[in-house]
Amino acid sequence: MLVAVLLVLGALASPGASASVARTAAGGACTSAKGGLTAAEESLATAQARVAKARKQLTKARASRTAAKVAKAKKRLRLAKHRVKSAAAGVPTAQSAVASACATPAIPDPEPGPQPSAGCVGQSSIPVLECNALMALKDANPGGTGLGDWGTGDPCAWGADDVICAGGHVQYLALQEQGLTVLPDPIEDLTQLRILALAGNELTTLPASIGRLTNLEVLGLGGNRLTSVPDAIGSLGRLQDLDLYGNRLSGDISGWAAPLRHAHADVVLDLSGNRCLSVVNEGLAAWLDSKNSLDSDGEVVAGWRDGCSPTT
Repeated sequence: MLVAVLLVLGALASPGASASVARTAAGGACTSAKGGLTAAEESLATAQARVAKARKQLTKARASRTAAKVAKAKKRLRLAKHRVKSAAAGVPTAQSAVASACATPAIPDPEPGPQPSAGCVGQSSIPVLECNALMALKDANPGGTGLGDWGTGDPCAWGADDVICAGGHVQYLALQEQGLTVLPDPIEDLTQLRILALAGNELTTLPASIGRLTNLEVLGLGGNRLTSVPDAIGSLGRLQDLDLYGNRLSGDISGWAAPLRHAHADVVLDLSGNRCLSVVNEGLAAWLDSKNSLDSDGEVVAGWRDGCSPTT
């Protein structure tokens, strides 16, 4: 019995169940109001019938020429008319109740969807937000090379192989050595992106919104000018390859390296060619050491400790 009660309460707690309960309650109120109107109309009809009967009785009393009978009939007629007046007053009230309880609820206008930017008007190959994100990338990098045809025609054909779509979404974005200096926040709207290749550009920072690209598997950022990486990168649980070689990273990277290790310990990670990096514990340091490039003798050729003094 308790299980059944809990199941019912759980169903009622859901949004769908709440809406269903609300509709049922509204339907019950309408039915009740209609019943009230029917009762009011029947009461009026009964009162009117009594007036008609009282008038016939008064006619008979007058025909009998008996004063007492006439007086009694007049009294009955006055009482019947009073009941008609009372019953008639209840009908409009009942009608208003029906109108209120049974009115079809107004359907609100749907929320307006995102408006396409200038280069996305008329395109339908990908969602508007994704197209807008691509245009935001172009607009944020007016000096970028290779983005000249973006904003014309099908976004999935922009820049030859720069943008590749599948299933109606952008899944591959390859913009190596394009002179990019900014990765704008709307990049987060490329929610189905799996590969983001941005090596050899001039990026100095990354937006925290990059952490919302939860389907990202490959992130290539080598050869930029990054001085730090947002901790949000550590939340990219599907990341299989993260390339950060040849940047200007320095200092403690535990904020993103620790959660990345926890989420995907087998990720291919290249941190070579940066300035001196550090982490807060030896376990994390050992994990990063396992990502170093070794020569045939097992000596470290390149790794995350590049740029540090031998004693660091």
